[in-house]
Amino acid sequence: MYEVSEQLKELYRTDTVPKTMVAEFRRQGESAPFLTISDNTRFFAMSIKESLSSGENIEYGSCEASEVKLTVKDVPASIKNSEMTLRQIIGGRTLPFGKYVIRSVEKQENSEFRDIKGLDYMSKFDIDVVSWYNSLSFPLTLRAFRASLCAFVGVAENIPDYLPNDNMPVHKTVYTLELSGRQVLIACEQVNGSFGHFDRNGVLQHIILQPNDRLVPASDLYPSSALYPQAPGEMNTQIYDESIEPHLLISCTLEEYAVKSIDKVQIRQESGDIGALYGNGTNCYTLEGNFLLYGKTAAELNQIAMGIYGMISGRIYTPYEVESKGLPYLEVGDAIRLGLDDDAIVSYIMKRTMKGIYALRDSYSATGEEIRSVQSDINADITQLKGRAAFLVKSVDEVSAKLIDVEKNVEAQFKVTAEQISSTVKRLSEAESSIKQTAEKIELKVSKGEISSALSLESDKVTLTSNRLIVDSTNFKLDGDGNASFSGNITAGATITGATMRAGFIDGTEIDIGTFHVSNDVIKLGDFYSLNDDNGVFRSQDKNIIIQADGGELGSGAKIRVRDGDVIFGSGYSLLELYRYVHGGGWEPCRTYSCSSDDCDDCPRYTCSQGDCTGDCPDEIPITCDIEGCGTYGSCGPYSCGAGDNSCSCDGGYCGGDCGGDCSGECGSVCSDGCGPGDSG
Repeated sequence: MYEVSEQLKELYRTDTVPKTMVAEFRRQGESAPFLTISDNTRFFAMSIKESLSSGENIEYGSCEASEVKLTVKDVPASIKNSEMTLRQIIGGRTLPFGKYVIRSVEKQENSEFRDIKGLDYMSKFDIDVVSWYNSLSFPLTLRAFRASLCAFVGVAENIPDYLPNDNMPVHKTVYTLELSGRQVLIACEQVNGSFGHFDRNGVLQHIILQPNDRLVPASDLYPSSALYPQAPGEMNTQIYDESIEPHLLISCTLEEYAVKSIDKVQIRQESGDIGALYGNGTNCYTLEGNFLLYGKTAAELNQIAMGIYGMISGRIYTPYEVESKGLPYLEVGDAIRLGLDDDAIVSYIMKRTMKGIYALRDSYSATGEEIRSVQSDINADITQLKGRAAFLVKSVDEVSAKLIDVEKNVEAQFKVTAEQISSTVKRLSEAESSIKQTAEKIELKVSKGEISSALSLESDKVTLTSNRLIVDSTNFKLDGDGNASFSGNITAGATITGATMRAGFIDGTEIDIGTFHVSNDVIKLGDFYSLNDDNGVFRSQDKNIIIQADGGELGSGAKIRVRDGDVIFGSGYSLLELYRYVHGGGWEPCRTYSCSSDDCDDCPRYTCSQGDCTGDCPDEIPITCDIEGCGTYGSCGPYSCGAGDNSCSCDGGYCGGDCGGDCSGECGSVCSDGCGPGDSG
């Protein structure tokens, strides 16, 4: 209630003293008015409509703008968008009627009057404040956050010391391209269980409805502070701001019930979320979707809910609608007593319309359900950066639980129906894992982007699908690149196929690796094979070449048979002698000595043999090997000269038959044929 003297109140109650309306118009940012209207003859009509909460039920945190309508003579259209201060003078005393921003000025048809419409300073919050929000240095207290908003909008604020959660830290919790200043202010008021409202002087007030079921004064002590307790829940018919006596009433309608006291407060993120609860009653006030509370822990939300509870519980009132003489010193949020003898009630002015110039008329009202059913959700369209929520659903069709942490970008859900049990964990837009169980199947799946792994268990099969499979156990290991290691035995009834296989020991019925095949019956290597009962014989497919280790179809001893000419190489022949045979040499066996050379190890020649030289071979004999371009050799060790060597010469110079006698002296010229000393043929 606006503070005025009892004398001024009585002037309005009697309504017999002349009144004068005064309207001053200022351009925004200027202190001096550019237009003042104080002539009553220029005012034709006036109405002021204001409310704390105009909904069916009281919505704590509401910030509703008051509206003024004037019909005034001879005013210019240029007053649009200016600021108007309206007041009334009565009995030499002045009572402010508010400060407003003129939104429209319309000229009446065929008249000198203009209809003026204005909204109080709450309308200044109807701007986009996202730039202000994004420029803040978080965290900061709720009081500092709200004060910064008011400074940005350009309004004055009265900061009381009774707001319970004004020291709550505010963090940056949302990302949005647009953010309404009114929406932010509503969120601030909700957290304190208050209403935002501009008083008659254009100052933002944070209004708390006074409780009326806590204390009741003795009638002979009021307004003394010597009070005694009243039983909880009983209507207090003594504490009020103003009593409107029957002679002031023009009409009055009362509901036959009282709106019960709020006895529980719930804070949640959205419908279905458990959130935080304070109080154990049944008439619950729910605060839903307040972006300032995103990301708060359960303990923090419980503390905030307790503070709100103290500001809104114990407010019992009877819904009503009254028309009476105009009492402009009353304000929305005031508790009034309607004096109807035995039917007197105490209620709140939630909505109020005042009309008139000389004879003022007031309409007051308050509405509400006996038990609340409508919940509060005014911030549903803001994108969250922080937020925690828990949802429980229990019905005959489903039992489920879901937890969300927006800041961590995770969500988990567990759901049970008659046909299925499922659980899901998501890192939103990144990864997801799920488990689904029915009577026929169990499915597990993990996905990240376009990559996923899945395991399906059914009665007749197990299906594993994955980009990579990794096994790490004591006896079996498999890495992500497909490399496996085993210990123990591997028994397979199928074919093992691979590009490369390495093992110290392979034991199996059959091994088939390209050109190499092993079974119980045969070993195959390219075009060669050996049967199980061949006793070490290895032959080509056409049997033109046979290699025998010892004792086979070629007789005893190790042998090689080449079908062309039916030649058999047996024991006692050197590879050099095989070369001599291929190149037309003879086959007289003799014990050979190897001749090694550092320069041409593969020189296809035979070295000296015993019997080639009657004398001892010199320790060092320089030779020239001209067979197949082997080049020149240095020393050849202790051996006699041979064909092609620059050593002993054959008698006669040409080998047409037997070479001449044995070399007995220095080696001479090179034999022109292949034979050498001691050779025949």
